Amino acid sequence: MVWIYTEQKPEEVVVKEVCGMKQRTVNYNIAPTDTGSYKWRHKSVTLEAGVWCYHSVVSALIEAEYPHDRMDAVVNNWLVNSKDEDARREFDIMQMWRNEAKAIARRLTELYR
Repeated sequence: MVWIYTEQKPEEVVVKEVCGMKQRTVNYNIAPTDTGSYKWRHKSVTLEAGVWCYHSVVSALIEAEYPHDRMDAVVNNWLVNSKDEDARREFDIMQMWRNEAKAIARRLTELYR
């Protein structure tokens, strides 16, 4: 997932109407930056119109950072050789992101019902 740079701090959840349904964009990893004239950076994922529940947000966040092919590679590398330091580190980082995505989704779906 690529970083998005902005001059103003983005909202965590942006809602717009699409065909009469709410479509939400989740901005995450929001952080100040000193890159050129930009003051903020973040990553973003947009859910399908009408979709807003914990499981959908978790899935979107995880898949934004770990598309299926990358997720499969990380898991398979670890399964083939769980004692390999690089494979284990990569697997642990992926698991940490999954946990963080769950925490973000839990907080946002409760806050923006």
